[in-house]
Amino acid sequence: MSRSTKVDRPDRASRAPYNFVPLPDPRVGMKMNGVRTPPTHDKWSIPAEGKGSVPRSGFVEFHLTAITSFYTRGMWTLPEYEKAKEAKQTAPFSVDGTLRLPGSSLRGMIRTLVEVLTSAPLDPANEPPLAYRAVAEAKDHPLAGKYKGRLTNTGFNVPPRAEPGWLEIDSSGEKWTITPAKGPLTSVKDPVSKDWGSNWARGLDPNKESLVRSGYIQRKRAVWRVPPADRSKPKLDLSPQDIKLYRRAVSSTLEDRGWVYGEPDSAAPVFYVKINGTVWFGHTPFFRMAYERGVEAANPARRPANPDHWDMAQAIFGRLTESDLRKGSRSRVAFEDGFLIGGEVKHEILRSLVLSSPKPTLYQHYLVQPPGAVDDGAKAHHWETPNAVVRGHKFFWHRPGAELPRISPRDSTTQFQSVERGPVFHCRVRFDELTIRELGALLMAIALPSGCAHHFGMAKALGFGSFGVSNVSLTLIDRKARYASFASDARLETGEGLATAEQIEAVKRRFVKDGYNTDSTDAFWQLERFAELKALLSLPAFGDPHWLGKTRYLQFGTIADFNINERSNRPKPYNEYKYSGYDRNRLRVGAVKKPSNILPPATQVWNDKTLPSDPTPPFEPTPVKNRQ
Repeated sequence: MSRSTKVDRPDRASRAPYNFVPLPDPRVGMKMNGVRTPPTHDKWSIPAEGKGSVPRSGFVEFHLTAITSFYTRGMWTLPEYEKAKEAKQTAPFSVDGTLRLPGSSLRGMIRTLVEVLTSAPLDPANEPPLAYRAVAEAKDHPLAGKYKGRLTNTGFNVPPRAEPGWLEIDSSGEKWTITPAKGPLTSVKDPVSKDWGSNWARGLDPNKESLVRSGYIQRKRAVWRVPPADRSKPKLDLSPQDIKLYRRAVSSTLEDRGWVYGEPDSAAPVFYVKINGTVWFGHTPFFRMAYERGVEAANPARRPANPDHWDMAQAIFGRLTESDLRKGSRSRVAFEDGFLIGGEVKHEILRSLVLSSPKPTLYQHYLVQPPGAVDDGAKAHHWETPNAVVRGHKFFWHRPGAELPRISPRDSTTQFQSVERGPVFHCRVRFDELTIRELGALLMAIALPSGCAHHFGMAKALGFGSFGVSNVSLTLIDRKARYASFASDARLETGEGLATAEQIEAVKRRFVKDGYNTDSTDAFWQLERFAELKALLSLPAFGDPHWLGKTRYLQFGTIADFNINERSNRPKPYNEYKYSGYDRNRLRVGAVKKPSNILPPATQVWNDKTLPSDPTPPFEPTPVKNRQ
């Protein structure tokens, strides 16, 4: 199991509204997931006396109560869609005007927990290489030497190594080439000053000179000069891998500004360097580059190559057939929509919030860090470290009562109308032909320990979507009794029987005993890996400022009315990615020479009262959006 480093020095502890359940022990994973091929759907198994392992069918019912505001995107009716055209639906999911929890979202919520509880292999979401840029980092930064070694001739504080050229794409959009420019890379004084607007280049004609502005920096005076294309020099043909790495390295900022190459029959200035047969290119001489080592290489718990391998989550929830070698199977569970049964439904105002995707380039959070990285950031593992290991399954903390961030008009936002806390929903999941152990895994994922809650819907990082679970019941279907007679006592014979609380607990104990050799569910939740999961599922007090400060995003911006650098009258930007916590004694430049920002394990965040828990610093006017 990949154990996260405990951070013994609070001044070196990072923070985030998420944390990780460590990867499973491979030996446990083999025991739990060497499951049989799922049964076919063309017959029922009839349990015999004393044969408790024979597959059973039935349904589980439970109530979910909204502890916080929540939102799941709804659907357009056909007339609404035709009227709205490209507009996104901002109202929450409902059917015929009545609020519901979509069964597909409930299914995803429970499947994720089943995967963790059964030690299933971890399939990373980011299979292509990640990208990074370390042009302004100090020499002791773990990535600085590698990055600058690629893009400068000697390493630090020297002219860039990249050459100017012209990217040209044919009319099909498939063939990409770079023609070298006439002359070396040079910079000139900005001739247009502040008249650039949102454009980053002046001139897109390869037969003329172009000027490229690398981005806004205060008091910046120079721009890069790209001479016309030199047709006498041979072109560089870009391979699909070169193009893939470029597209992977494009930042969201450039996408938002529409400065992304790729249109058929187009030309644009670029800066490029060829290393070991790969052509790296980008928008400035110090462009973003992709890691040579992919995410999958850092995942020792990845799925085995054996096409006959089934993990328990696949056996229960089904999987697609990817080839003739790997067999697929339909799901043996069916989730119904959650029906509103109580509580008052109040729709909140229309909100505009940033709901961004994960940023695993923050390797101090997403990779297991060695103990030495706590004191020396240069020893931190990054994505090109040979023995780097991912932290595991990512979960968001419950953050009830969290204050919503102020949003700059420039940010990419999502508009939605959430629902206030309070509504209660009745949920049902039907299952067919599950073994006792599989049924135990499903019940463990639904009926969480006391004090824990489910996370559902969008904006979980901002404190939305916490749901308490209650009234869990199990109904088993006796197929033999169901079809032996049509009716009994003038009622249709269903063969349904409600299980007692003792029987439900016995099924769960069977799961933890067979899979983890523990005698009770309480003992199971004390196992090291599942104690981390329980910490992430635990519900804090509503609006607890200490907890909300300890689990907020890191920020950076300019502190209002505070001069970080005492030798200057100008306020300096304060970056929490480099200076942990908000302490005026640590704000001075150079106070932390080798920041590491290690994210403590979930159990430490939950239990350690010494970790930084200060609120967001008083930035002015609005902090830059987080990039985690």
